[in-house]
Amino acid sequence: MPRVRGDAQPSEPVRLVLLSPGQPFRPEAIQRAIELANGARIAVVVIARIHGSSFGFPNPGLMPNAKEKAAAKEYVETALGQIRQSGGKADGQVAVARSASKVGARVAKLRQASVVVVDEGIRPGWRRAIEGDVSWPLRLRLRGTADVEAMS
Repeated sequence: MPRVRGDAQPSEPVRLVLLSPGQPFRPEAIQRAIELANGARIAVVVIARIHGSSFGFPNPGLMPNAKEKAAAKEYVETALGQIRQSGGKADGQVAVARSASKVGARVAKLRQASVVVVDEGIRPGWRRAIEGDVSWPLRLRLRGTADVEAMS
């Protein structure tokens, strides 16, 4: 039986991608995405993070566990509910990956989005230095393709 690493990738074009590297979306990020979408469809993406590798090979112990996947799914459902409640159209997915910026760029290009809103949550500087920044590498990957707006 093949192992499924995340939700199926929708391919319908969208105006905006709302991206979270694994945290719940804050209301101001959802509201900003609704404003920028201006009635167009929004793609909601949450990353369930792979934590690394062992001896250069993927290790099942480093994959997101069922609890982490369920939490990511809940974050997507909550954001979809808030977007639909305010009259917007949206679809969502959970992606399992090591790099949120790579997945965000791939989804934005595949779905032809012109804007990506990244909700990195409120993190102190030391934590951002350890965990990494998502918006900066995403800007580099999407240069000339889409605008990136970081909500931090």
